[in-house]
Amino acid sequence: MERLWGTLQTRLPVELSLNRCLSIDQANLFLADPFIARHNNRFAVDPNSTGSAFSPAPDDRSLELILAWRHQRKASSGSVISFEGRHFQLLSSSGRIAPLRPKDHVTIVKTLSGALKAVFNDQIFELVTAPERTTQIPASKAIETVAAAPRKHSIPASDHPWRKYPKPLEIQGDENRSVINRILALSDGFLPENPI
Repeated sequence: MERLWGTLQTRLPVELSLNRCLSIDQANLFLADPFIARHNNRFAVDPNSTGSAFSPAPDDRSLELILAWRHQRKASSGSVISFEGRHFQLLSSSGRIAPLRPKDHVTIVKTLSGALKAVFNDQIFELVTAPERTTQIPASKAIETVAAAPRKHSIPASDHPWRKYPKPLEIQGDENRSVINRILALSDGFLPENPI
């Protein structure tokens, strides 16, 4: 269809004006009689196959997996993957938990209805909530939690350097005065006599 736009947008208006078609009725007569037949004789190509170019519609289960969001996840230890703050395991069609090695890549599929599926090694799995892990921290590694003190906002003192700006710099001491005098001598009158 895209190739036809060049014909309809560039070739056809020129043909209509060359044949002096000034009304819609004249244009329709021109299209029906000489133009379409000439165009098809020049540009028509026989198809390679006579069969339909359309593939059959997928079944509902496949369509549900096609029209879905996909998220990549890596498995952690215990054949567990994490998604949206929850932990899941892959359940095969036989009702067994699929064994995953740590860092195995799993694709989570979230369907339009909100159902969650997993794809691993080109197989589709149901997701079941993983049992809670009960890990105990050894007493030697336990860290006491200390309540964090509320953060105190400090305000700089009145003589703090931040409070002095954007005031002009003051000349401090003879060393700075001698530098300024040398700059004035080199500038030879380009700067005002008393810059500060």
